[in-house]
Amino acid sequence: MVPVAIALLTAYWVAAQLLPPYYLAAFTDGHGYQLAGGFEILSGRHPVLDFKESYGPLVFYVSAMAQWLSGGGLLGEMLLLCAAHALAYVLFFRLLRGAGIAPVLALVLTLLAVWVLPVPYRYYINLLPILFFTAAWRYTEQPSTKRLATLAAAIAATGLFRPDFGVYTTVAGVVLVAVEARRRQRAPVPCVLGLLGLVLLWATPWLGWLAAHGKLPEYFTYSSVEAFHKAEDFSRAIPPPDLAADFFTRTNAKAFFFRLPLVIVAVCGVVLALRRAGPARAQPARFWCALVFAGCSLLQVSHVIDWMHVRDVLPICILLLGWLAAPPLATDPAEPRGVTWLARGFVGGVAVGCVVATAATLHLGNYSPRAAVANLLAYRGSREALVERMRLPGDPYGVSAFLDYVRTHTRPDQS
Repeated sequence: MVPVAIALLTAYWVAAQLLPPYYLAAFTDGHGYQLAGGFEILSGRHPVLDFKESYGPLVFYVSAMAQWLSGGGLLGEMLLLCAAHALAYVLFFRLLRGAGIAPVLALVLTLLAVWVLPVPYRYYINLLPILFFTAAWRYTEQPSTKRLATLAAAIAATGLFRPDFGVYTTVAGVVLVAVEARRRQRAPVPCVLGLLGLVLLWATPWLGWLAAHGKLPEYFTYSSVEAFHKAEDFSRAIPPPDLAADFFTRTNAKAFFFRLPLVIVAVCGVVLALRRAGPARAQPARFWCALVFAGCSLLQVSHVIDWMHVRDVLPICILLLGWLAAPPLATDPAEPRGVTWLARGFVGGVAVGCVVATAATLHLGNYSPRAAVANLLAYRGSREALVERMRLPGDPYGVSAFLDYVRTHTRPDQS
């Protein structure tokens, strides 16, 4: 019953947070971009072949499929977001339970992860890493070729949604396989090469299709060098603390929370190194995999410093926090009691801070069941109906005029 309750609660939270279509297009530009790429595919054009794109192709192909299933409308996209996040957090709860965390604590940490959920349309930022960790956990239970192939499929899928996260999961997967091989007294190099070979095999259909069209070099350029330069264009430094002001000012709060993932990774590494027993000692491959992925993911928040991007990496950080809060699996007289209580105090402080920070950033809106249903109904229409909706009175930002200009002054091959 607990997984069902988590799935329903998550789906409701996603539906309640999604803005009505007009505001979505005007203020959530990333989702409009995602929907536009899917529409391009339904119109016969494909990423990299027909339009430049640094995101992975599955972002747009899955959106295209959702739009196609809803007859070209937007309802399929909304149902996709609700279902993807629901699956992600059910799996997240099971990851916590599989790490030996008590049911009540696992539920609390899952609800915290749902609460800090970033902008809903970025479902792949949450779902894909959690699918990767689910496959990684299964591999450590009993390594086999089948489970290694499943792990490789999760890595390849992550990379085809977001190339940067594909790199992060590849590095974390290599660490996982190498540590697990050494724990089982096996040679790590053949296991790592097997993983990398299977990842390449899963990605071969997409890479082969690009190569057949002569677009393979462009794909690697768009998803690496150009993506890096694009990230540089948006980069902003983390705001420094204002030591002359009161500690609880907005500036100091932002300075702390934008560094929170880095603090969590550092504290987890130190505390679990001091512990003589516990999940990290019983499950070393899992712990190092999660720690390496969380460390790599800090690159995601290093270029765009805002609460939305910081929250992208918090689910895996919360998984690490669960390990900190869980008691050692074995009683060890050498276990420093202060370390355990310090870890639990840190976890409690982070949880309270995340709740407060997320509450402060929520838009003033109606999160009642009636509003969630109204959002669902608003997504029944087509993209054309969405554009027509913008022509209604009350368009202070001139969105409809801008769309008309783009349509009028763009050639078909630039669409």
